[in-house]
Amino acid sequence: MLETDLRVLLKRQADASTVAALFSRQTNNKREKATSADLRNTLLPKLLSDQLRIAEAGHQREFMPREKLNFSA
Repeated sequence: MLETDLRVLLKRQADASTVAALFSRQTNNKREKATSADLRNTLLPKLLSDQLRIAEAGHQREFMPREKLNFSA
């Protein structure tokens, strides 16, 4: 009886660990999706209107720290 209870408990802990990892992954994916959407919504209109060119964006990204990039101009 005790051995069965221990097996059930260990199985539940393993399942809980798996579920926790999946929820963590889901949260990270949601955060990344929001960040990607924000970046797309900021850059796409500028690219389509020729306010920003790919070569310029690559040059800025290469030489400027991320926190100093300003795409709102």
